[in-house]
Amino acid sequence: MLPLFSLLAGLSVAMSARQQIRRGARLLREPYLVGLLLFEIFVVVPVGLYLFLSQPAWSMLYMIDAEELSSGILITVLVGSPIAAAIAYTLGYFLCLKKKYFVNLVLAAFFSCAILVMFFSAGERFSRLATDGDWQRASGILASNLGVIFAFIVPVVLGGWIFLMVLFAMEGRKIIRSRIGTIRAESGPQAVPGETPAYPDSLLSAERNFFDGSNDQSPAEDSSAEDDSDSAQGEKASGEESGNDSPEEKQESLDADSEEGRTTGTPAKG
Repeated sequence: MLPLFSLLAGLSVAMSARQQIRRGARLLREPYLVGLLLFEIFVVVPVGLYLFLSQPAWSMLYMIDAEELSSGILITVLVGSPIAAAIAYTLGYFLCLKKKYFVNLVLAAFFSCAILVMFFSAGERFSRLATDGDWQRASGILASNLGVIFAFIVPVVLGGWIFLMVLFAMEGRKIIRSRIGTIRAESGPQAVPGETPAYPDSLLSAERNFFDGSNDQSPAEDSSAEDDSDSAQGEKASGEESGNDSPEEKQESLDADSEEGRTTGTPAKG
């Protein structure tokens, strides 16, 4: 049952890191396989080693006599668990790389069903703890010290496995959010439905700046600016006309002003 769990853990971790794998995560240079192997070495293998050493017959579900168990079988099972997890992760890695998520899920469901079938088919053997090999007359596992140990082992194993999957899945969601933000930043602000732009989209940036600068002034400011320019031009023109008069024309204008002043009684200019 331990190698089956390791296979399931490898596939599930690869599926949790599918977003990172799709975006170029390397098989051996990323922390996903390393995290899985650390979980196997520091959690799964010690649990299996303790169960094998403390209850060897129960660990083999009383299918093999405890006296016949050799150290070679123990080493094979314990070393095979991390290897099985690495093989399963590698398989899941390439499946996710090719976007074959359904195949990955089918394999994970297959190993889950295999664990459940083994558990329920050997449920009676699993629930009894015998010291002499006669499991049919043995007491329940909950009445022994192993039940208390299981109350600690099961949360640790399942908690570590779920922690890896949640951690890698959250990292994948952050990648998706950053990708969406980058796409929105590159596409620019979206136009509001029903509103027309102030200038055509085909204009260049310089032309848009020209339109934006010319449209900043209000109509009142435009009209006052035009009046000021007209008055300035008029004064300039009058100044030029007065400056172009000859001395004789100036004298005649002064004489005409003096004659007019005598008839009207007002003093002449000048």
